[in-house]
Amino acid sequence: MNEKLQAGLYKFNITPSVNGPIVGGFTVPTAQDIIDEFYANALVIDDGSTEVAVVSVDIIGIPYKVYKDIADKIESTCDIPAENVIISATHNHTSVRLKEDGNDVYTEYLIEAVVSAVYLAKKRKQPVRIGVGRSENRNYVFNRRLKKPDGSIVMNWIDRDYLQDCIDDGAVDPELIVVKIENEDKQPIGFIVNYANHNNSVGNLRRSADISGYIGELLRRIYGEDVVTVFLLGACGNTNWVNYRDYTQKNDPKLYQRIATGITGTALEIIAEMDYPEIDRIEINSRLLKIAERAYNDYDDKIDNTFGEIKDGDIPAGFKFFKEAKEKNKDKPLGLYDVDIHVLKLGKDIVIASNPCELFTEFGLDIKSQSPFKYTMVTELTNGTIGYVPTLKAYEEGGYEVRKPANRVEKNAGEKIVKNTVELLKELY
Repeated sequence: MNEKLQAGLYKFNITPSVNGPIVGGFTVPTAQDIIDEFYANALVIDDGSTEVAVVSVDIIGIPYKVYKDIADKIESTCDIPAENVIISATHNHTSVRLKEDGNDVYTEYLIEAVVSAVYLAKKRKQPVRIGVGRSENRNYVFNRRLKKPDGSIVMNWIDRDYLQDCIDDGAVDPELIVVKIENEDKQPIGFIVNYANHNNSVGNLRRSADISGYIGELLRRIYGEDVVTVFLLGACGNTNWVNYRDYTQKNDPKLYQRIATGITGTALEIIAEMDYPEIDRIEINSRLLKIAERAYNDYDDKIDNTFGEIKDGDIPAGFKFFKEAKEKNKDKPLGLYDVDIHVLKLGKDIVIASNPCELFTEFGLDIKSQSPFKYTMVTELTNGTIGYVPTLKAYEEGGYEVRKPANRVEKNAGEKIVKNTVELLKELY
């Protein structure tokens, strides 16, 4: 055990108000209930020479400028270098959308809340031992891009009757990695949980931290109210929990609890059989890529069967969203997106590799397969948010995620992210 290794954790409530907007879909309804609390879940870890903050935030996404504001305030308030800060969105779809300029009441509050969570986590640093393990849970991961007999792509959340002749052979990543942080009495004080699945199973106008939030709730019930779970969303741009052959899912108001309970069950099996590698030191490195915005094309607002069969001229809301966005933005000059990639190494075996995309699962699997580390956690929507990054095959096939503004970057963005991430991993190994 590294006698110098210390860590502290803290969760800070960031629940938005009721009667505010719910984002995450093509329309923006008003929240009518709050069924569980939202948190900024902070971990500060220190090997005596390097100190790092890792935070998971119950929000759909964090714009790059907001992330920078938070990281700079953490540096000035907590004396943790801004480049040593990793802030990941859990991507729950019943949250609110943060303002790029931070100039609204909730965004200002969230910035201060995340900084406070890190500050209080740092105050609680104590000597720790770290365990890690992995398993698989295939019960809740489905590639949401289904293929009709004619080869067209349809999304798995639409009318189930229309989907029963589909082929579902797309990539998924069922790996679950759990890191346990325990004190000198060998009692858990926190966890990192990494799983590649869309965190959006709660509907009906209810605010919720969704699957990841309930995983944290279950672990608190088992290990103590002060236990903090940092949930790192894996590469799941084209993966979700929707089993299109299960007609009962849409009528289950506690579906998110059922999914979270199953994942937590697998996590408990992992916790029971963990490795405890020597964490002699921690290291962090990063690169800031500049990736070009792509121009609008004819497919971005083309009406097809992506969202189901068109009946009686009833155009799905998705196409209205894409058409309005194109009309509003098609003449704007193209820019460059800041794509922040961080790699955090915990000893010789454990690494976190982050990116700010909704990265297709294939790319996450590519990073893992090329990583020299025993345990590689890929986490998306971290230190920014730039939208979907699909594969070249997906661009050829069509569907939802390849349309602008859902997808905003050049077609080879995924390959660039994988290449640079793998280079960073090999440099740190």
